[in-house]
Amino acid sequence: MSNNKILKYEYLILSTGIDYDYEKIFKDNEKIKECKFKAPAGLKPGSEHLTLKKMIQNFKGGNFIISIPSGAYKCPPAPYERACLIAQYFKSNKIKAKVIVLDPREKPASKANEFLNAFNTYYKDYINYKPYTNFKDIDFEKKEITFESFDMLELDYKTKKLSFEEANIIPPNKANKLIQLAKLETNNGFAKLQEPTFRSISSPYIYVVGDAQGQYPFPKSAQMANSCAYVLAQELISRLDNKTFDYKSNLPGNVCYSMISKTKAVSIMHEYSYKNDKLKVKAEVSNISKEVAQTAKAWYFGITEDILG
Repeated sequence: MSNNKILKYEYLILSTGIDYDYEKIFKDNEKIKECKFKAPAGLKPGSEHLTLKKMIQNFKGGNFIISIPSGAYKCPPAPYERACLIAQYFKSNKIKAKVIVLDPREKPASKANEFLNAFNTYYKDYINYKPYTNFKDIDFEKKEITFESFDMLELDYKTKKLSFEEANIIPPNKANKLIQLAKLETNNGFAKLQEPTFRSISSPYIYVVGDAQGQYPFPKSAQMANSCAYVLAQELISRLDNKTFDYKSNLPGNVCYSMISKTKAVSIMHEYSYKNDKLKVKAEVSNISKEVAQTAKAWYFGITEDILG
């Protein structure tokens, strides 16, 4: 006997988060399972984070690989912040190790100058940042990663191999499968919206906020999801009162903090506006400092209290 129930709605809000799109880098389902278990992405809470923590704590030396995907993914600065904190752990515990960051971009996706400065000063002997580098495959038996790296002399990509002891492979991201189950239209794996709203292009009664949305150049962060939720609440109130709501004058904002060490951090603020019907963003990055780290802690407690109550 089925226990399924059907709930009717006037408006539906989906905040489903992300899924991993391992199929874009692996064709073998067994390889996908192996990578999830042995080199977890660590962008979802729970077992992934615990596994990653054990990998770091039990690390004896050698290469620790972090592979970053192209395209949009959850929390743009996260892999670079992770590289800093892992390197700090190795440095503090005098572990002979290298954190090797494979990045398909020219420079870090967020706070580029500040992260590059941290790599070259705080962790010069511990972080090896490789731009224009695409992860291709991983062999857990041989402990070897295959990647393509752009050769500046020959102006072409060359296939190379790299030995490793542990790896953190972050695959391409996409919207959670609930978006597909709801038969909502997507673009590059994320929910397509009716601009300038948060309404799905597939239905005017379904809204999508958070990491699953892909229409706008919003970072996939908790702060941005929370900010969008406030805007959506205002829109729904106006809609229920049969009033017009101006999305272009009620845009979300974002602030993001990244720890560089135990005592220092860097932040970025995004301010959005419409100009000539085009969404513009103004970004302001702080210096790396102890003061920013203290602010980051206050922000964390504030945002969790606001979201969770």
